[in-house]
Amino acid sequence: MNTDRIEKTIVLRAPRSTVWRALTTAEEFGAWFGARLTGTFTPGARVAGTITAKGYEHLTMEVAIERVAAQLGNVERHLAARADMP
Repeated sequence: MNTDRIEKTIVLRAPRSTVWRALTTAEEFGAWFGARLTGTFTPGARVAGTITAKGYEHLTMEVAIERVAAQLGNVERHLAARADMP
């Protein structure tokens, strides 16, 4: 059993392009997860920013981008990232 990941499947009623942009753009990803992130989601990148939730603004979220892969013509889209909050 691998304990270093969380997996969840959900159905989003939005165009694929909108969801993919939210998952692969630092600013939109940060807004989704409550952090002010800046930078570019490219393989090997580390993107960091402050948490925006009230009372947690003193914390930093760091996302390490392992890979980004999109399969054109297929529903499957994949972003592998790891978030570390010291």
